[in-house]
Amino acid sequence: MLKLLRNRWVQLGLCVAVILIVLAAISFFFDVTGAICERGKEAGKPDCGHYNLALFVLIQIYKALDVTSALITAIATALLTGVTYMLVRLGREQAEAASRQIAISGQQADIQLKQQQIERMELIATHRPRLRIRNIVVKNPRPEIMRGSLFVGGDFVSGQLYVSNVGGTDATIIEHLVLVYWSDQGLPMERPYEGQDGYVYQSPVKLQAGQSVPIPFQSRDVIETKDIANMIRNGQHSWQLWVMGWVEYVDDSNIRRRTAFCRRYDPTSRRIVRKEDEDYDHEE
Repeated sequence: MLKLLRNRWVQLGLCVAVILIVLAAISFFFDVTGAICERGKEAGKPDCGHYNLALFVLIQIYKALDVTSALITAIATALLTGVTYMLVRLGREQAEAASRQIAISGQQADIQLKQQQIERMELIATHRPRLRIRNIVVKNPRPEIMRGSLFVGGDFVSGQLYVSNVGGTDATIIEHLVLVYWSDQGLPMERPYEGQDGYVYQSPVKLQAGQSVPIPFQSRDVIETKDIANMIRNGQHSWQLWVMGWVEYVDDSNIRRRTAFCRRYDPTSRRIVRKEDEDYDHEE
């Protein structure tokens, strides 16, 4: 009970009640009244009523509270409108800030991707792939009949070579050409395979750094006669045989490169050896 009496609103209510009781007693003993006039039914004639002092004060308090409540309602409505506007504006600003953040994040992702691409290109430029032709072997076309003979009149020349990636990054082979060429006139100024199409890979072969892949080959024509085959085998009358061609590949930046090669048969060592001629043998 004491805790309830300590409440300010309870104390204020008690004070008002005491005041109203005192005013009612004064009006009862001393006949004190108060007039409250309102707009009458006829224009210009107010309609006034007389009330005892306590009721008069109570009516005035009620009217004041009524006006105050309307004012409070108007102020609260205005404040609510302002708060709503601020919330809407704040939400719009937050949405715009989120959109800007998304755009910034996208730009940062693009910058990071471009940076990675630049770093990748620098890596490829520094450690680019490089294909090299190795271990060219010519095989006996008739081992069961002509033992130890690599060249036989009336037969094709066939064999195998290896393509090795001696660079630092991946290489993808997309096309190659291998030509077996023999002549007693040496190599011509124009490479014999100029203008010829190579073998295009339906499924490109990817070589990582250090990897190799074998490529079989066969001459397009047969050696014309037994005598020519013997002269090539023995290196007589200027007859020579070459295995030449090119391998085309791309790196991870899709840059096309070509390795050209030319190897000559050496009758003394019975091996296919490299011929130092940059027009026929080079690595791009």
